[in-house]
Amino acid sequence: MNKTQSPPAAWDVTSILLVLILITTGQTMAKTGAGTGINGFFIASYAIFLVRGVLWSFILKKHPVSRVYPYLSLSYPLILVVSLICFGESLSAGKIAGTLLILGGTALMTPVSTPGSTAGEAS
Repeated sequence: MNKTQSPPAAWDVTSILLVLILITTGQTMAKTGAGTGINGFFIASYAIFLVRGVLWSFILKKHPVSRVYPYLSLSYPLILVVSLICFGESLSAGKIAGTLLILGGTALMTPVSTPGSTAGEAS
């Protein structure tokens, strides 16, 4: 089994989760600082995006982009929750349906390794 077929190691899963947290935090900082010129939130959001980019590059070195990129779509539901809590944005049936479609699509695109098959193959 080569490295592109092996299940993600614990460090890889942690790295992907950290990227999702950084995306969500960066977007929250950008929204908080938006429209007020260059400020601490604006600078922090770009610093977070830089760190996220470096971490993502390390993930892409180890895995095919088609295997790990679907995980980034999980940032959309996270941003929805944060926007509700932090900014009092509204929740609609369309947003709920869209979030469910994103989660379903991510589940379909995310490779799963089962005994007797290689990751990414249907069993």
